[in-house]
Amino acid sequence: MFNLGLIRSLSIGVLGLGLGLAFYGFMASPSFGAGLAAFFTGKPTEFAIWLVVGGVATLAAGAVGLAASSARLRTVSRRALG
Repeated sequence: MFNLGLIRSLSIGVLGLGLGLAFYGFMASPSFGAGLAAFFTGKPTEFAIWLVVGGVATLAAGAVGLAASSARLRTVSRRALG
């Protein structure tokens, strides 16, 4: 029904995008330690917060897509072998 290779490739791309967004959000603060502390204390800029939140959400979406395509690939492989 779906091309599993395409879904897997898109999921890896989404993972990379999420990693980049989260990294850019953490680097939007002066230092990593200051950015991490500021994230939990509520002091960073709104832009940095949205980058980190968007990055984490995108990472999660990519991970779910990759896991789903891998599970589907295993199911299809088992049916073909058995």
